[in-house]
Amino acid sequence: MAVTIKGLDKLLKDLTKFGDDGAKAVVTQLGNSKSNIERGAISRVPFEFIFIKQKINSEVEDRGLTVKVGVEGTDENPIPAYVEFGTGQFAKNLLFSGEYDQEIRDIAIKFKKDVDGRSPATPYLFPAFFEERPKLIERLEKELDQLARKV
Repeated sequence: MAVTIKGLDKLLKDLTKFGDDGAKAVVTQLGNSKSNIERGAISRVPFEFIFIKQKINSEVEDRGLTVKVGVEGTDENPIPAYVEFGTGQFAKNLLFSGEYDQEIRDIAIKFKKDVDGRSPATPYLFPAFFEERPKLIERLEKELDQLARKV
């Protein structure tokens, strides 16, 4: 006695295509978000810190599945971090307001000095990220849902 499942080959091919097309969609949307975050950050940098605009850069890794946007050379020159997070009490107020999650706080703490500063924060990079994140998720959900309906 044997049981035959008709259409299994087609289903497996469709699932493989969904995986391939889904990965392409993710890479495309991450690339779009990378560009949007870069543009958003550059547009928010205060005029007096124009040099920061030239240092905003991005990296693409893992065949496009990992995207990083940041400010080049911040470890050597912490001014971009001071502009983003502020110094002294300004930094404390911003970082512990609940607006930033622990991962971002950990980045900011790397630039904390023992001396209290007096520079207010003028966030530019993370607001661009926060603005783009829900848009990316929405676009991915929509695109992946459309691909899933084809299977």
